[in-house]
Amino acid sequence: MSRLLDWLAEGSTQSPEAVSAPGPDSQPRVPVLLSQGLNKAFGQGETRTLAVQDVSLSLHKNELTLLMGPSGSGKSTLLALISGLLRPDAGQVHALGEEMWTHSNIELERFRLKHCSYIFQGCNLFPALTARAQLEFLFADEPTSALDWENGEQVIDLLHQAAHQRGAMVLVVTHDSRLVPYADRVFHMEDGRLVSEETPKSPSQPVLHQLHQEAIPLAKPTFQPRRVALSTLLQEASA
Repeated sequence: MSRLLDWLAEGSTQSPEAVSAPGPDSQPRVPVLLSQGLNKAFGQGETRTLAVQDVSLSLHKNELTLLMGPSGSGKSTLLALISGLLRPDAGQVHALGEEMWTHSNIELERFRLKHCSYIFQGCNLFPALTARAQLEFLFADEPTSALDWENGEQVIDLLHQAAHQRGAMVLVVTHDSRLVPYADRVFHMEDGRLVSEETPKSPSQPVLHQLHQEAIPLAKPTFQPRRVALSTLLQEASA
């Protein structure tokens, strides 16, 4: 995790304008990662299972996107397909304007080393992250699943900073609904398909952060305490 902290610290001198989200009058953003018609199956014959079915989505820099859904819905498989770790049976993935799966294995490895970092399920460190200045893509598979919330909150906060302070495209597979307030967009997946997309309120200011920052006033008591001597209490108790 120290490498991620170093990486974020190096980007703290960037001006907000360099990574801020476009306003409503801005030109439509070009996605840095675009998948079209992705399909992936495992097994053969009667045991053949479609893990990902005709999935298309676009992802942008300066955004933290969550991919949610029940176990076995295809979330981790989809992340592997669009991050260059698993070749699809059909469909395309365009990353930084290049069709990823037309590259050779050596070219793919070079692309991943140059542009991508990964946080896999069950890992509590960030060994793939380096302090390099340019990091376009950050993929995380259940990064908080093995952590208590105190540490999990630190992790999602770092991922949020990676998107909003460093301008990375961050995609997180998760079951943890507590991460939703940190997200710019949330995709829901079932049976290998994307079934819905939502945009949480005020993604640039996570609700969880607001809860920490805002003091909640305590209600004034509606009664006045009665001061009674100990001898009086003993007399009342014995009466």
